[in-house]
Amino acid sequence: METTPSFSNYLDMDNALAYAHKTDSRINENSKQIIETRNELTAMKNEFKQNKRTIDRDFEIMDAYIRESHKLNKEIRQIIKETTLQMKETDRKIKEISTRFNSTIGNIMEGLMSPSSFKIFKKAGFHINRCLRNVKRKNKEPLLAMELDALMIGDTEIIALEVKSSCDCQDIDKFLFHMERFRTLFPEYDKLNLNVYVAIASLNYENEADLYAQKQGLLVIRVSEEEIFTLDPFDNQNLRIF
Repeated sequence: METTPSFSNYLDMDNALAYAHKTDSRINENSKQIIETRNELTAMKNEFKQNKRTIDRDFEIMDAYIRESHKLNKEIRQIIKETTLQMKETDRKIKEISTRFNSTIGNIMEGLMSPSSFKIFKKAGFHINRCLRNVKRKNKEPLLAMELDALMIGDTEIIALEVKSSCDCQDIDKFLFHMERFRTLFPEYDKLNLNVYVAIASLNYENEADLYAQKQGLLVIRVSEEEIFTLDPFDNQNLRIF
C-alpha cells in the first residue's frame, strides 16, 4: 500500500534544501576568502622577495662604500703622514737658513761696528783707545764662561758691547745676567778699578726692547739713515756700572 507524503514532510524537505543552499553559499564564501588570503600571502611573499633583493643590493652597495672608505682613509692617513714629514723637513731647513742668515747678519754687524765704535763712543764723550773683538773667557773654579762681541777699553772705563741682528727684552736680560760675572772672569780689569758700561747694538728692536734697555741703564746703538750706526741720547747718571 503506497504512503502519501504528508505536508510536514514537504516542509522538512524545503528546510533541508534551504539549509543546504545556505551552507553551500557559506562554503563558496569561505573558499573565496581562502583564495583571496592565498593571493594576499602570495603577493606578500613576492613583495618580501623583492624587498629582500633590494636589501641585499643595498647591503652590497654599503659594503662596497665601507671598503672604499677604508681604502680612502688609509690613503689620506698616508698623505697626512708624508705631508707632516715634509713640513718638519721644511721647518728644519727654514730654521737652518734663518740661523745662517742671523749668523751672517751678526758677523756683518760686528764687522761694521768695530771701525764705527771708536767714533760713536768718542763722540759721546767716552775715552776709549782700543777694541777687542770676540772676547771669550772661561774659569774652571767656579765654572763660569762668557763671550763678548766687542770690548772697548779706555783709561778710565770699559764698554762691553753685544751685537745682534734682532733684539728683544729677553736678550737684554740674558746679556745683563752674563755681565754680573764680568769682574770675576776679567780680574785684570777689576784691579784697574775701571767703570764697566754695557752697550747693545741691533738692526731691529722687538717689542720696544730699545726702551727697555735704556731703562736698564744700557747704551743703545741703532742703524740710522744719516750714518751707519748712531748712539741714542743717554743720561750719564742713569747708566748702569758693573
